[in-house]
Amino acid sequence: MAEEAAFEQGLALRQHGYRTWLIGAALADQDRAGLDPELFYITSLLHDAGMVSAVAGQDFTVRSGQILMDVCRRAQASGRGQEAADAAVAHATPGLRAGDNLAGCYVQAGAMADLAGLRMWDLPRGYIRRAYQAYPASGAHAEIPRLIRREARDVPDGRFAMLRAAGMDRMVAASPTRLYSRSRS
Repeated sequence: MAEEAAFEQGLALRQHGYRTWLIGAALADQDRAGLDPELFYITSLLHDAGMVSAVAGQDFTVRSGQILMDVCRRAQASGRGQEAADAAVAHATPGLRAGDNLAGCYVQAGAMADLAGLRMWDLPRGYIRRAYQAYPASGAHAEIPRLIRREARDVPDGRFAMLRAAGMDRMVAASPTRLYSRSRS
């Protein structure tokens, strides 16, 4: 069910979700954090699903959480939906720590390593390149900054407005990981 919902995000966000999962899980292993693999997988795949549609005044992570709750309900795992939704909402919180929301923290770590190169040095050599080979960028370094700007415009008091003011859209566009999207080897 999560994979089906991931297809509705479009290629750039879908591939980012898969890379977030791979990279975030590797960082959690490095940190010896005991993630729930299923919860982390579905949350990683759909953490940005709410960005597909714009709703003025509503944080996209709320929509991502709603999508996750619906996916879990359809999979007859409703009890997991709230956990996944909480993690998706938490992932966009600056300063998030593992003790605040473990899955959300590693979704954030995986997403930021993928899009901005943060904590790349904590991964085995070549790990990011292999993640991009498995799940190519598909324009993510151009598409996601555009979505960040739209979210900041639509929710001017939201977290992404603050992150955009801090240069997150430019950080993603200029990330060292964008170089992996050009490499075929």
